[in-house]
Amino acid sequence: MAASGPKSSGPRGFGRRTTVGSAQKRTQKKNGEKDSNATSTATNEVSGISKLPAAKVDVQKQSSVVLNERNVLDRSDIEDGSDRLDKKTTDDDDLLEQKLKLERENLRRKEIETLAAENLARGDRMFVYPVIVKPDEDIEVFLNRNLSTLNNEPDVLIMGAFNEWRWKSFTRRLEKTWIHEDWLSCLLHIPKEAYKMDFVFFNGQSVYDNNDSKDFCVEIKGGMDKVDFENFLLEEKLREQEKLAKEEAERERQKEEKRRIEAQKAAIEADRAQAKAETQKRRELLQPAIKKAVVSAENVWYIEPSDFKAEDTVKLYYNKRSGPLTNSKELWLHGGFNNWVDGLSIVVKLVNAELKDVDPKSGNWWFAEGIYVKLSYLFERTCFFLIHFCGNISFNCHLIY
Repeated sequence: MAASGPKSSGPRGFGRRTTVGSAQKRTQKKNGEKDSNATSTATNEVSGISKLPAAKVDVQKQSSVVLNERNVLDRSDIEDGSDRLDKKTTDDDDLLEQKLKLERENLRRKEIETLAAENLARGDRMFVYPVIVKPDEDIEVFLNRNLSTLNNEPDVLIMGAFNEWRWKSFTRRLEKTWIHEDWLSCLLHIPKEAYKMDFVFFNGQSVYDNNDSKDFCVEIKGGMDKVDFENFLLEEKLREQEKLAKEEAERERQKEEKRRIEAQKAAIEADRAQAKAETQKRRELLQPAIKKAVVSAENVWYIEPSDFKAEDTVKLYYNKRSGPLTNSKELWLHGGFNNWVDGLSIVVKLVNAELKDVDPKSGNWWFAEGIYVKLSYLFERTCFFLIHFCGNISFNCHLIY
């Protein structure tokens, strides 16, 4: 018997068929979705990773800008603080300087007031401040007008000099001071050469306080003494003499130069006068020749251009048939100016002009070219020519221009 069991609709050994394709598609679809999701996730992660450096750079740039702005603000604050500190320091220095200056002035006034009181108690009407006077410094001279012979004078002046009245005199007006008991004062500068100051007070006219005819004087410490000053005066005198000698030498040089220029002018005037006289003399000598002078000789000679002047170059034409040189083979022109006073000035050989429009029977014209008309100081110019053949046959001609 066959064993019992559950019934089956198919033969034994065969199970239910599964559709492989659809299952695989579903599996692939699911796997595809997973892969797609995974790929998308991976891509996003990679994109995020790739964006990290740029974001880092942006963050760094923003941090740098913030830091730069903060540094600029910090530097600005520091500079402002430094400027305020410098200004405060300068202001403090100015205030301190003003305070010290005021304290020095107050101290000076107290010292002067003490000196005024002490001198007044002793009956002394004059003192100087500072008490020890040094060369090349300023001092202040004080006078009590009530104790002076100038007590009724509205104006009080000081007149003096240094080193027993031998060096740099001065005159100053005294002004009223802040000190009680009618004290007057003025400022004076002590020269570096001084060892003593001598002075008197007066009203600017004829009333004086000269210390009972003994004059007032103040010794100057720390500079020259009397011997040094005497030597200084000798050196000063030598320098002054040298200066005077140089000035005198310069004056003499200028006088000599003036005499030389005047002599030169006189010589020039004399030369001009002599030249004028010689010119006049030459004119007088030329008068007979000038009267005979012609500008050309018809059918004998002429000059081109006919209106020439000094320093022109001209041609002289000569008719060989007009004179004794008809048969000459060579013709030479010798010439001079102003009645031959300068001697022979022109030596030129003539050549045949070969003029076609001239009748050979009446004329045989030759010419000399390149004749330079010499410049002269005379107003009248006379040119003399000697035309000759080999020095044997010749004749003279002259013209005025």
